[in-house]
Amino acid sequence: FLFPATLHGQTAEETLAPLNKLAPAQRQQQIMAEAKKAGKVMVYTVMTASDFDELQKSFNQKYPHIRLSKLRQGGGRLYDIALNEAGSGKHIADVFMAGESSTGPLVQAGIVGRYLSPERDAYPENHKDPKGYWTAYLAYRWVFTYNTRLVSPQRLPKNFQELLDPFWKGKLAIDTDPHSWMAALIKAWGKEKSAEFFHALARQDLQRRRGRSLRAQLLAAGEFSASVEQSDNVIVQLKRRAAPIDYIYLPDTPSSLTPIALAKHAPHPYAAALFIDFVLSEEGQRVIADLDYVPTRSG
Repeated sequence: FLFPATLHGQTAEETLAPLNKLAPAQRQQQIMAEAKKAGKVMVYTVMTASDFDELQKSFNQKYPHIRLSKLRQGGGRLYDIALNEAGSGKHIADVFMAGESSTGPLVQAGIVGRYLSPERDAYPENHKDPKGYWTAYLAYRWVFTYNTRLVSPQRLPKNFQELLDPFWKGKLAIDTDPHSWMAALIKAWGKEKSAEFFHALARQDLQRRRGRSLRAQLLAAGEFSASVEQSDNVIVQLKRRAAPIDYIYLPDTPSSLTPIALAKHAPHPYAAALFIDFVLSEEGQRVIADLDYVPTRSG
């Protein structure tokens, strides 16, 4: 659904565009002054609440004068909320950290504005939108994960096709909406081969569980033996707490990017720019790495 732009003065994109003409020191000075006047920024995010709180803590240590608020939802729900708000003329979000499957539709709906953060220079070309609508601040690896007490090293699959072995029947879990994993395999294998595999895998009596954190916790508790696709950061976090789980990279293991983007009608555009710059900075990316995510900044 496309909505016509309802401008209350300038869009956030138009407000921030003149920054590109300023010298770095002058640019930062203007952002800081205007962000301090606003005093707050609202972020719509798919990041878990506890992880976002750590990011928020680091941001506020550097910028204590900015009150950072969040709305945390899954990607589809976040997209619906943003779409409904845009349709009713409400402009609440300043920044979207909405996930790879939601950011594109948000751009198409005219809800995301362009922002050319100077930090983008440190990111590979395929990790940022060429027009400036988004930049990926972390990546997920959708890995095969298993309970080390229930699966011996000798039984680990060497590829996805081996999951069709009768040994795995009734022992595997999968998300109720494994879109990133499925889309990547379709891209790698083509429609016909991947569809044949998905149908065969479905006959393995998969246990469907919504939410990667819950699924990882149930796996550690022995509810099932393995999970077909699981975000690596959650597994690493549980491994640090001595949970009996581990993961492997099978051939064609998918990776997906999670973008950060400016809301086109952000009510606090300078504070939004300050937060985006922080997340994409080396300092912000170290926070991402410390939370066991895969940072995307070069170096």
